[in-house]
Amino acid sequence: ENEDVSQKAAYTNYLKTLLVLGGETEEKAAADTESYYAFEKELSQAMLNIEDMYDVDKTYNIYGMEDIKKLYPDFDMQSLLGTSGLKEEDEIIVSDKGTTEKFAELFNGDNLEVLKTAAKLNVLIGYGNVLNDEFTAAAEEYSSSLLGTEGTYSDEEKNIGAVVSLLPEYADRLYAQQYFSPEAKADVEKMVNDIITVFEKRIDKLEWMSAETKVKAKSKLSKIKVKVG
Repeated sequence: ENEDVSQKAAYTNYLKTLLVLGGETEEKAAADTESYYAFEKELSQAMLNIEDMYDVDKTYNIYGMEDIKKLYPDFDMQSLLGTSGLKEEDEIIVSDKGTTEKFAELFNGDNLEVLKTAAKLNVLIGYGNVLNDEFTAAAEEYSSSLLGTEGTYSDEEKNIGAVVSLLPEYADRLYAQQYFSPEAKADVEKMVNDIITVFEKRIDKLEWMSAETKVKAKSKLSKIKVKVG
């Protein structure tokens, strides 16, 4: 929105570098970056602002599959339904209605080339760092230019980060085994169960709650599953 010259330069240089690393010529990468930037700028006009993103009335928008199909008449929604496991009767929560509908408006043959660029950039931004160090260097240069950050992660730190990101439950388990003893777990579980017991006694003493409602409240209380790890 503010068209900050330095920020725009950092961003477009990053996108162009990614496209060149992905196999495009300098000339085509520059042209594709320019058209993609304009595409994103048009999308951004329809986005929710930061304040509205915290307004549940504006982010809880239920769309049925028929609504989605109408939004995207040029898209083979049936194929997507067949491969994704989604069903005709399913519903989707759309958090940013404006951006979704604007993207649907731009999703057509006239924008085919920029849509291809968007798809390519999604892949390169998401997975380029596992191809070679040049992608990582480009991302770090972008962060440095945009945010003023300095330095880089060592290969060991990057590898640890990748493992934790891709296998979080396994990494968590190893961490817990080393730093969270069975005694500590038992102590926390006892504390939680004590709290539940006290809560049950408080329900019994409530004067404004009927006997029938107290039974239901304690039934709900009994269904709490304590997960400590």
